Amino acid sequence: MATDDTKQRILRISDVDKEPQQMLMPIQGYNQMPLMSLEEAVQPLVPILPAVQDYAYMAKEKCKKPADGLTHDESASIMLYSMGWEPIEQCLYFALNAALRSEDRRNLDPWYLYLKLILTALSRLPTQHRFVYRGVKLDLSEQYRKGETIVWWGFSSCTDSMDVLQCELFMGKTEERTMFTIECNSGKNIRNHSFFPHEDEVLLIAATQFKVVASLDQGHGLHMIQLKEIDSPVPLIQSVTPSALMNEASSEQNHHKNKAQLKQLIAQCSPRARIDLCSKQLEDEDIEIVVNEAIINKRCAWLELGGNKITHIGVSILADALLDNNALLTLNLYRNCVSDIGVKYLVKTLSSNNHTLKELSLSQNGITDTGVEYIVNMLKTNRTLIQLWLNGNDISDRGVRLLAKVLGSENSTLKELYLSSNKSITDSSIDPLWDMIKRHQPLKKLYICDCNLSELVHQLKLFYGEKPSFKQNNVLLREIFTLE
Repeated sequence: MATDDTKQRILRISDVDKEPQQMLMPIQGYNQMPLMSLEEAVQPLVPILPAVQDYAYMAKEKCKKPADGLTHDESASIMLYSMGWEPIEQCLYFALNAALRSEDRRNLDPWYLYLKLILTALSRLPTQHRFVYRGVKLDLSEQYRKGETIVWWGFSSCTDSMDVLQCELFMGKTEERTMFTIECNSGKNIRNHSFFPHEDEVLLIAATQFKVVASLDQGHGLHMIQLKEIDSPVPLIQSVTPSALMNEASSEQNHHKNKAQLKQLIAQCSPRARIDLCSKQLEDEDIEIVVNEAIINKRCAWLELGGNKITHIGVSILADALLDNNALLTLNLYRNCVSDIGVKYLVKTLSSNNHTLKELSLSQNGITDTGVEYIVNMLKTNRTLIQLWLNGNDISDRGVRLLAKVLGSENSTLKELYLSSNKSITDSSIDPLWDMIKRHQPLKKLYICDCNLSELVHQLKLFYGEKPSFKQNNVLLREIFTLE
């Protein structure tokens, strides 16, 4: 019986029947995007691929020493493409190719950052002129007539062995089936960056054009189609610009210099004081320096890391450093790429109480109700945190209910909670919040402005007139809701 991984590989090699068999608009727009980390590149895909951040993390963990001169993120972007998961419709390669094959080019909008990253990665691999193979358990001979020109709009996974296709797991030797023999000029062997390194998978770039050289009926249900890659008269997909590659190379060369500057900047700070590293373009690989120089050596009390490019990987390094730390009181991580996965790492440490952290900002980090679940579990045991900033995330009424419940019954230390600019918080959250206010006596401030709360002033008047006053709970009305 085929394993799930084998089934996924079969699907990639045999999805040729999904090609639209018509000319579409060229694939454009991605090349104007900046080259981002893999975590940042997949962030816009979360609404359509809920599990993509988890698999992106696994991809980066598996390819820590990439080959062929690729960066960590570039190699991981290829590995993520080669991975499969269920449901198949929410698997990256399936959804990406569906968007590439769609007539509506707006479907590509959330993919631009990822396309920029993976196409940059593939452009760094050697181009191979060779024969490769694909196949499908269908008769597609009517769609591929000799002399015709066709375009495969999706990325095309191929094998370099005809024998692979003839085994029973792929096409077998008896049913109706079509085998493609492809002479390609731009194939990319992704073995060094694939989730399946024991297999020689050759990837053809999206929007590759071919001429049908021959279409043969071999009998016994086997149809052989011979294709030859040709250049299109007009570009069907933007190529990665040389300037983009040069800029990235220049960035790599400058990174060692930036690390030295980061060390020097921290060295100038006073011990046990505030260290401000906001908007310094810090990435995950810089966090080891921050931990060693700022947290361990300087024993800073206040660490500002807002406005950088720190993902869950960098946060996991920070979380380990906070364990048994008795100096850091304030940690500001606003406007990074922490995500729910990063929250999971961080709260694991904060649940232990082997630290002194009192103030934590996770605003504008793409945190959803899943991240709130992790935070809630932490608040059940944490006895040091008094301020929690969650502004500008993707928290909904469900997340508010979870927070309200734990603060109303299982936490006695949090004094300030900031939930402003979470657009999915609606009037449904008002009752749980009010119940929390009545039950959680330590709460002094609750900010929840710029959410999707209708007729807020009217609701507050009803609360103020019909229920015990906020002052009886040691909470001032002006501090509960900030109104514009």
